[in-house]
Amino acid sequence: MSIPNTIDHSHLVKAIQLIKVNGVPKRRASTKYDLLYEGNAYPPKYVVALANTVVNGMELRHFSGGKETNNFLIARGFPDILNKKTGRKIRIEAEDEDDADVYPEGRVSYALHRKLERNPKIAKKVKNKRLRDKGDLCCDVCGFSFYARYGAIGIGFIEAHHTVPVSSLKGKRSTKLADMALVCSNCHRMLHRSTPLLSIAQLRNRLQKSLE
Repeated sequence: MSIPNTIDHSHLVKAIQLIKVNGVPKRRASTKYDLLYEGNAYPPKYVVALANTVVNGMELRHFSGGKETNNFLIARGFPDILNKKTGRKIRIEAEDEDDADVYPEGRVSYALHRKLERNPKIAKKVKNKRLRDKGDLCCDVCGFSFYARYGAIGIGFIEAHHTVPVSSLKGKRSTKLADMALVCSNCHRMLHRSTPLLSIAQLRNRLQKSLE
């Protein structure tokens, strides 16, 4: 179960107020993170669970803590979440993507694509590095930001594109960070519309010409 997008900042504040009055049940205490708000620390996942009570009349169960909860809270105006062990402030983390359907070659080629890519986590590394460096994930072609356009549901989301087709690597080397670009869904489709693939610069030039 994912966290309902009907929960907003005001509902989360009301959940915190409920915790201030009633406390935190021992089994709902956080072991990894603290949400800091007005000088006090609260368990992030329990805050979200109670906020659902405010909106939907029942405590939310069976959703992920950690990245999902932290991204959700940060996107709704609660940026001060700390790792309890290290004391370090939590940053937005990139969301996972199921990009099997963006390759027109089909599922068989996609399976080959995944097999040849020796480090399947490379896309997330690229996204998280961009988040650390820029604070947002914008398309390398058109500049589109899912977060800027759609708000909280778009936080941490963008698609990763292999500028060097993994099929051409023939298993001889891993995909490198420099081989990856970050693009919106529309631009990703367009990059794969020609053979050989369009480069980021080529598609950007086409976009600029269409706007002249």
